[in-house]
Amino acid sequence: LFPDAMTMFSARALYFERSGFDENTYTDTFVRLPVGPFVLLLPNFPARRRAVKVHDLDHTITGYGSDWTGEVEISAFELGMGHGPYWVGYFINAGAVFVGLLRAPRRVFAAYARGRATRRSLYEIFAPWDDALLQRTVGAVRAEVGLVDAVDVTPRDVVGAVSWGIAGAIGQ
Repeated sequence: LFPDAMTMFSARALYFERSGFDENTYTDTFVRLPVGPFVLLLPNFPARRRAVKVHDLDHTITGYGSDWTGEVEISAFELGMGHGPYWVGYFINAGAVFVGLLRAPRRVFAAYARGRATRRSLYEIFAPWDDALLQRTVGAVRAEVGLVDAVDVTPRDVVGAVSWGIAGAIGQ
């Protein structure tokens, strides 16, 4: 979806175009979350606004979509990889993993295992945020995090993902 030679800036722009999102998600007071025929308005507090900048870039390096399945996959991936100083990601992603375990458990386990197999978290690389990092290529960032295409799911991955899902259910 996002070629290795593309800059992260261009990949993010293409991600926005394909997903229907834009940079307003980094500044808006509320986030619009479509749930069937309804739209929930959730507070877009400062910690979430900081984390979502990196979250969007994780979509570009992994190829996970922005539909419900893609969001639970990226949430599981990020929990497996870690969030560094972006604490809010743990809270938000745990809730998504809970939903994912109900809707697409195998995909959650695979994404969690893939996240655990990475060497570095993008949240670590992009902390503190610097727009200059967006000029790096997708391939260079993939290489720096040590992204793998797929990895065998172990019992440890299943236990880890289920544990996060339980935490997400309790936190909701």
